[in-house]
Amino acid sequence: MLNTRLSVRITANTLNPEMISEMWSLYRKFYDHNHTSFLERLKKNDYYSIYRDGERLIGFTGLRIKRERIQGRRNLLINFGQTIIEPTYRGKSLIPATGFKLCCKFGWEILISKTYFWADCLTYKAYLVFAKTLEEYYPTYKLDSTRQAQSVIDCIGQTYYADSYCATSGTICKDSIVVNDVNNYIPKEYLLDQDISFYAQVNPGFTKGDGLITLGPVNLKNFMLLLKRAGQKWLSLHARPRKQGKRIKLVGTSYRKSA
Repeated sequence: MLNTRLSVRITANTLNPEMISEMWSLYRKFYDHNHTSFLERLKKNDYYSIYRDGERLIGFTGLRIKRERIQGRRNLLINFGQTIIEPTYRGKSLIPATGFKLCCKFGWEILISKTYFWADCLTYKAYLVFAKTLEEYYPTYKLDSTRQAQSVIDCIGQTYYADSYCATSGTICKDSIVVNDVNNYIPKEYLLDQDISFYAQVNPGFTKGDGLITLGPVNLKNFMLLLKRAGQKWLSLHARPRKQGKRIKLVGTSYRKSA
């Protein structure tokens, strides 16, 4: 059982040297970037979601906030990037908990704007965070992207990636593979999952490090799912063991490994 002191905290990008050093020690294990590149990328984020087990840093997510007017409507775009979570702590709803906290933080602005969470998914694992957490997400095998969603994807692609963005596929061409986790191969049996199969189909360049822009609209049905996952996380972490003879069974809710 993991430490029940697991926490998720949203903080502005006003990080002290000690915190930056702590983050670099974790970051270097999972990304193929040098320290100078890491510091440059660090500056691009407006906020960070910090994941800790007690006092120990076990992961973080970089968050960029952008406000755009698309098709005459105000849009709030929140990017999830540079996500790193130690393998032992994956599948504990840390990213959905981040989404829920962001909804609370930007609640009023979300009410008056069309809001999207988005990520440049370099691996099928990143794509599954959207696919296995949210009811509505784009792109998906379930249905064609709405005109509004496609307009937002194009805006993101053109704004952040320029000539590296392919409007036809919604993918980003990368110069190299930057994620050290095994990501350039998907086991054949995994392709039986329709979400994973779809990801591999629309982003075949993932074997070379290419990314797929993925959106999660912040609407009522998605918010309720985030609320449910956040509640399940709290209940799971605070569940008390119940004795059954010589065996101990934890009373709580299990989680999908993807998030």
